[in-house]
Amino acid sequence: MLLLIGSSASAQITSIPDPNFEQVLIDLGIDTDGVINNQMSTSDAAGILTLAVTSHDDGTTIQFIEDLSGIEAFINLESLRVNVTMIEVLNLSALVKLKYLDCTDNMLSSLDVSNNPALEELIIFRGGDVLPMNSISEIDLSNNPLIHTLTAYGIDYINLQNGNNNPSMDIDVSAGTWGMDPEYINGHTCIEVDDEAAAQANMLPYSQWIITHENQSYALVDYCELGNESFTSGSLVSIYPNPTSDLLYFSSPTGNDVEKAVLYDISGRAVKEFSTVSNPQISVAGLAKGVYMIQMFSGNAVQTEKFVVE
Repeated sequence: MLLLIGSSASAQITSIPDPNFEQVLIDLGIDTDGVINNQMSTSDAAGILTLAVTSHDDGTTIQFIEDLSGIEAFINLESLRVNVTMIEVLNLSALVKLKYLDCTDNMLSSLDVSNNPALEELIIFRGGDVLPMNSISEIDLSNNPLIHTLTAYGIDYINLQNGNNNPSMDIDVSAGTWGMDPEYINGHTCIEVDDEAAAQANMLPYSQWIITHENQSYALVDYCELGNESFTSGSLVSIYPNPTSDLLYFSSPTGNDVEKAVLYDISGRAVKEFSTVSNPQISVAGLAKGVYMIQMFSGNAVQTEKFVVE
């Protein structure tokens, strides 16, 4: 019976539904069977402390990762980089030992680090010049008392009310002109802190904070009045039909009109731009069959969605 239990434990597997993610794990020597079979041994992941995941570029095409399911098996991970993927969801709830996270240049519209209490450093960008690009506008670090380094380019709202504001904070909320969408430049970042009075009086710990804010203003307060920019969350404007071969329609229950739209192919190249949109539709006739991304603009808000031309 003991032998059977041991055999069963060693045979545990983790599902890896995205073959491009599995190929990266094979290339890194983590998925030890070396075969694309939508799975890996769970024990392969358990001993990994540092992981860097980037979609493979062979010089002509990029094999974009679209699903990071299986990352939950890396339970001892302390450092994670996820860059240049098409993932829209990143589930880190099982990575309770995670200290460092860089998730720039993906397709994330939100990020939940509430179950990562050991997190010390976070790097997250909003926008960019070519796909993939995150559309994240806010970060909640209220459950991350050890955070001391935050690079959050183009982020509007940061919750740092974690009960442990300390003098070692290094924050960068710049909106550099390096391809950043114009609406993110010369904006404002609101940062909620533990003690607004001490922050306004430039007392400890805030007098020791390093805050970089190129092309961006900021405020340290106890409560942020958030504007109604839910359009940026990527959930209030839908597109249909999907797949399509001719017209692509917009639907918004809140009445957000799409004012401008840019279409990108899967390599991130802009293939069509509509500087003015005749709501509620645009024409995609003439595009080759395949997967595309549409970036929609409404005032100071932006939303990115995936669609298929058939």
